[in-house]
Amino acid sequence: MLKKTEKIEIRVSPEEKEALSEAAQRDGRNASEVVREFVSAYVSASREKEPRAPEEKKMNLITKAAFVGLGAAAAGPLAWIAASDQKPAQPELMVAYDVRISVTAPAETGGVKTHQIRTILPAPLNERAILETSSETGENYSVSVAVAEQDGGTFAFQFDICKPRGEACDTISTPKIVTGFGDAHLQAVGKGGENITISLDAKKTEKI
Repeated sequence: MLKKTEKIEIRVSPEEKEALSEAAQRDGRNASEVVREFVSAYVSASREKEPRAPEEKKMNLITKAAFVGLGAAAAGPLAWIAASDQKPAQPELMVAYDVRISVTAPAETGGVKTHQIRTILPAPLNERAILETSSETGENYSVSVAVAEQDGGTFAFQFDICKPRGEACDTISTPKIVTGFGDAHLQAVGKGGENITISLDAKKTEKI
């Protein structure tokens, strides 16, 4: 280890000195150690500029890290501190809705059967989503929904609920809900007497 017998005096503002001391203290070091690190990084970078054989030009990860510290040091202590404290970018968020749909209707096998759907839909939706209710008897309903953005930051949900009949699908109801960032509920009656309940629960999620 080289003996540290020489001194270098530098002039900085009181604010820069205080900021450098605080940053060094957070890293468990003192200001002198940080300055010596800058000097060492600068000398190493200068040596790297000298012509070398191809096999000697490979830099290890430690040298690359030194270049990062050197670039910040060239802009001043405060710039280096800002770089070391920089927080990672936050993910971009989007609005999505927890959609719950239930259709209660007489079952073809007798009695009354409730058919349910639950899914997450982004808003707005570029194309119609096709959903199908779950049922133990196989007597399902098909639901298509479009989500369009409206003025004032609201979204219009247009539902088309139908009962499959072979290759066709008989529409029983076309309810529409316009809502903002919040909860919304709607109850309707289908043309066959079906009781339809739709609930929307808005949330923010990471954009895909």
